[in-house]
Amino acid sequence: MADSRNVGYTQIANVRLIDPVQGLDALTDVWLAGGDVVAIGAAPAEARAAHVVQGHGHAMMPLTTDLCVHPPAAGDEPLTQLRRAALAGGVGRMVWMPGDVPLDASRSAAMNEVLDSRHVLAWSERTSMASQAPWAGIGWGLSGLRDMAALRATMQFAVEQGQTVWLAADDATLSGAGVMGAGAYALRLGLNGIDRMAQARTLDVLFNLAADTGARLHVAGLSNAPAVEVLRQAKEARLAVTADIDIHHLMLVDIDIGFFDTRLRLMPPVYGVADRDALSAAVIDGTIDAVVSGHVSVTARDKAQMFERARAGAPALGLVLPLMLSWAAARQLPLRDALAPLTRGPEGVLGVPGGLAPGMPADFCLVDLDVWWQAGESQDLISPALSPYHSTMLTGRVVSSFVRGKSCWELS
Repeated sequence: MADSRNVGYTQIANVRLIDPVQGLDALTDVWLAGGDVVAIGAAPAEARAAHVVQGHGHAMMPLTTDLCVHPPAAGDEPLTQLRRAALAGGVGRMVWMPGDVPLDASRSAAMNEVLDSRHVLAWSERTSMASQAPWAGIGWGLSGLRDMAALRATMQFAVEQGQTVWLAADDATLSGAGVMGAGAYALRLGLNGIDRMAQARTLDVLFNLAADTGARLHVAGLSNAPAVEVLRQAKEARLAVTADIDIHHLMLVDIDIGFFDTRLRLMPPVYGVADRDALSAAVIDGTIDAVVSGHVSVTARDKAQMFERARAGAPALGLVLPLMLSWAAARQLPLRDALAPLTRGPEGVLGVPGGLAPGMPADFCLVDLDVWWQAGESQDLISPALSPYHSTMLTGRVVSSFVRGKSCWELS
């Protein structure tokens, strides 16, 4: 914590502080000094506010943690744009997922300067783990299961290193050539569907290996009701497992694809209303630990294809918080609970502290909870025209974001 005798104070006045870590939702003042939160409510005894930020009744929330952002390739949106999109959505920490885009040392370092970024290490026999720090765990990328012996060895290595194994809940041998969730609508469109049981079978294998090896396991991208049930059983058996879902699986269903809207060509795909409801229930009761953007950098050319040939994925960085606020409002959920999958949950997965208690870094955003706005109108988002939420009306919008007490982004 900053030495209060030698620093000036900033007072964030008249804000609704919503902090899932502390379980707070209260109208109060928050006092900052030296980049940290130093008091909530009454001013510190020595305080003479050098600067006052009027909250105007806005909500003050910790910056969120996004556990799944796919790194852009060279030539895609610049890192400054990613930073701006993240802060516009109240995101303060991102995990860069391994995949098709290699992370050389210089680009990895540059991305880690965007915000408090971490990348998940994609493990292979040729990877030098010591040269890849910082990293959140040992990952299997997004290709699912390949070699059981190698995966078991990876889990055993992770146990020895005290690391978490990150895995996508996908097995290409089960999903095959599917491009959307299997069901009546896939049949109507004449598209290959991915059976909803494929993910559950994959999770069975992963959780059995985790039980055998004692590995901590984080599974990314659950997408349907059978997968939720397998996860629930694993947690009831007290396995050291956590899981996340993409925001798309809380907001969308297969019929939203309409007549081959490639903006909804996603992987994992969305399924039906019953699956969306099961995922929502699992987020509410804490079975699912985190909700992520699953952000993928796509271009108009990527999506101007036949549905089955279009690149899977959607830009969503910066939209998860307002989407979750809208999701919570529709279900009349307490906001401190609805925001937990963006803060307390992912911070628990990473094993990092969070929240806005005294002594913590003053990383927060101010949010207008009453405004309605259209996602496609923001110039700070990445490729809004390619987003599945382009014309969606959302409630709740970030008006400013602060890192270590300094304003880093404001709504223009």
